[in-house]
Amino acid sequence: MKSRRDYQFRGAGALFWRRLKEYFRSQASVFRSISDWTVWLYLLIPGVLLSARLYYGLWVEGLPSFSEALPAGIFPSLMLLIIYRASILLFVQEGDVLFIRMAKRFMSGIMLRGAIYSMTMIGIMITLGFVVLLPFLVQRLDMSTVEATSYLLLSITMGWTVAWIRHLVSVNYIGWRRTLLLIPTVGAPCFLYTQVSLLWRAEPLWLFVISLLLVFTVILLIRVRLKMQGTFMNDVQEDNKLRIRFTSLILTQAVDKPRATRIKTWMFRTSPYLYRSRSADRRLAVLL
Repeated sequence: MKSRRDYQFRGAGALFWRRLKEYFRSQASVFRSISDWTVWLYLLIPGVLLSARLYYGLWVEGLPSFSEALPAGIFPSLMLLIIYRASILLFVQEGDVLFIRMAKRFMSGIMLRGAIYSMTMIGIMITLGFVVLLPFLVQRLDMSTVEATSYLLLSITMGWTVAWIRHLVSVNYIGWRRTLLLIPTVGAPCFLYTQVSLLWRAEPLWLFVISLLLVFTVILLIRVRLKMQGTFMNDVQEDNKLRIRFTSLILTQAVDKPRATRIKTWMFRTSPYLYRSRSADRRLAVLL
């Protein structure tokens, strides 16, 4: 039986690490529900070896012939696909409304650690995508080491900026207002990233300067987020949506989409409704 000390946390860091471990366990359980670990082993090892051989061939044997016909704008567009998927997970839960919400420093500590974790994962995700495209950037666009490094920093900082802008809009607005605001607020940085990538990719100094400005913007957005009040339930809803995003992706591939409920009868489709309410019991009464 667990003692009382097992449920006590001396600081926000201990509670954050516990929630992070629980998050990793939930994601691992999703992987285990798909297939056995031996199947993953037989798929993972050949997949890694084949991918490493293909990647090595891009550097040593040269790029495939179709790469010469690729426009320069295709590479920032592919990076935008990764940047657009960036999101912020703050590890806020429903139970926090009982006690942690009253302790502002405790709550801010959890959210700040969640922000650091999310930004780290965004950096890793963008770096992996950049490494895959690096042979094309070096051999197709003739990028030097300094230019590639500055472009990577620009991509990571832009991913942070887009993720924080989407997060702030998502927790402050709902419905059509959220969609309407996300179009310009997320579209403008993405358009700026594409234009800078095409115009100044050979100017690493300008890319470093823009990356530095984006870092200051992200710091400002984090300060605004930590001081924000009245968005607790939206924070919880947004975190829950991000936690089950991978699970939802798996289920959409494994479970058929349910059929839509018919609201019109086969005969007399233009006749008025008997009841104003469209609840399940009213629909059953109409059928009977």
